[in-house]
Amino acid sequence: ECLKSEEAFKRTNYNFYKLGDDNYGEIHIWDKSRSIICEKVNKNRAKYFPMKYVFSPEKAYVGAPKNVLPFDPDAVRRHAQQYKNMLVEYYGGNQDSFEKHLRAKNVDEEMVQKSINVTAMLFASKIANQEKLVIGFLGTSVIAGMDQCYYHVYPETLGRYLRQIFSLVGVEVEIRNSGQNGDGQGTAVQSICTQDIFGDDIDILSLTWLMINYDWDSILWTILKGRKKGFIVHNFADDHKPTEGLNELYEAGYFVKEGSYSDIITPNRNWFPYLGKSHWGRPGDGNCHLQTREGSEGTYFQNWHPGPLGDQVMADSFMYMYLEAFIRALYMIEEREGEGNSITRTRIGDSLKNDFKKSISKNFDCTKNPMICDKNTNHYDVKCVIGQNPRWKENVDIQDWFTNSTGEVRYHVIKKASDAGMSGRLNPEYSDLDICVHKDIGYGYEVGNGTITFQIPSLTLGKLYICKIAHSKGYINLAGDIQLTATIDNETFDVNLSESHYQSCAEVLNDSRFANKGSKFVKFEVTITARSRLFIWGFLAY
Repeated sequence: ECLKSEEAFKRTNYNFYKLGDDNYGEIHIWDKSRSIICEKVNKNRAKYFPMKYVFSPEKAYVGAPKNVLPFDPDAVRRHAQQYKNMLVEYYGGNQDSFEKHLRAKNVDEEMVQKSINVTAMLFASKIANQEKLVIGFLGTSVIAGMDQCYYHVYPETLGRYLRQIFSLVGVEVEIRNSGQNGDGQGTAVQSICTQDIFGDDIDILSLTWLMINYDWDSILWTILKGRKKGFIVHNFADDHKPTEGLNELYEAGYFVKEGSYSDIITPNRNWFPYLGKSHWGRPGDGNCHLQTREGSEGTYFQNWHPGPLGDQVMADSFMYMYLEAFIRALYMIEEREGEGNSITRTRIGDSLKNDFKKSISKNFDCTKNPMICDKNTNHYDVKCVIGQNPRWKENVDIQDWFTNSTGEVRYHVIKKASDAGMSGRLNPEYSDLDICVHKDIGYGYEVGNGTITFQIPSLTLGKLYICKIAHSKGYINLAGDIQLTATIDNETFDVNLSESHYQSCAEVLNDSRFANKGSKFVKFEVTITARSRLFIWGFLAY
């Protein structure tokens, strides 16, 4: 009824009001009319078609302990299934259509199911061992929360949803969001430094809204790095470009969600918010949801970025998949319980953890997957020092490699944090709440008329990149501004500079003489002399 009402209203009134991308005329009439319709629809729906499926974590009963688990898995599974059903009902009640829009294009359903099974194995090991689940997020301004309160941004919203269900089984969920607005470093460079940003205990890395200087290679490098380091990668984009021979990535836990996240609102790509800029800041999502389920304002899109309702849609799309993995995880634990009388919860957890690691790290058949094997080279043991915040690993600040400087050199903010954007069109409370403060901020060295020197640790491949904060190519004409000296076995000599770059990082060293020197690598310094103002964001050392 709601869907038909909104679509009928659009068909009847769109041409009359002449609402286009740049026409703000009569917008107040549109809003007032829709509000009247939705108020009536919501009242009738609540009276005659109340929600069948309601998940209330505070009222959830987990049952008596059963076998090795401190809860009844059947009771917990019912709650998870209830949550899934609630999401389907919330978006119109058509499960097939809903699930269809949770899948990326060109990915076989069999691969999707294998990916969910790997995620389930990870969840099962966490539940059995009562270990914290850590999910990291890299992305651009949408993930950083530009134009809205940080509390509502998709990773934070998803984190609150996940805690509702994982709290039933005693598992803590930690969300680590290092999304950066458009003033920050490109996502490709950030993804190389995944563990230097998020720490070694990350379980899932979500690469989301990768709009700034990224490519399929950078995603692939990150997936391969995760296979070696023990985390899996989930992607929220249409640009993952799956090609023949990459199915094994999905078998190893890679998962990609359809990039057009609006599709789950209605199965026929409903009009909202495709009317364009004139509807930025308008409430609703085409289903008369004028608020989020948490009671926040129902803005779907505003000033280039999602509002709270748009972020809720993104969180729901991944939550649905994670709920399915959660349900399968409980079955996996029960299957292991039947393996013998001496089985314990810890032994089940360790067994599942080992199987998870084997699953994501199995060797690829390079005759079938030459693209993967060609990329399976460096980027594993890179050492990063960066000025990006937030981050969760110690001793990765660019200041940690600094030794001395002369002249005009200062360490300060070189990338401002996101903000609430056009505050006049947003909820004014955004600027007053601590929970709305944005986290992304970048520090670095600004070098004017002076020099700055860094001490570089031992290298594995003999490669070194210096990175600036901008998105354009690496520093131009650096040869006249940088001097590299190395001291090995008490002998000091100059190093020839490389002239290539990767994204916004200039490769200043590529010399196998300096590879794998270990403890013999006594001293390696980079001295930069600025002829014009330089902004140094970080180093990548291989």
